[in-house]
Amino acid sequence: MAKKLGLGRLKKVIALNQKQVLVVEASGASLLDFDNPINQW
Repeated sequence: MAKKLGLGRLKKVIALNQKQVLVVEASGASLLDFDNPINQW
């Protein structure tokens, strides 16, 4: 199930490494990979 960003209020962005960030919103969290435009989690 793909989740769209921008539906909630941004709470925190955490860099996990050079290619991945964890985006925490009021509606949930998403793992983004800069090499792949689709949410990983």
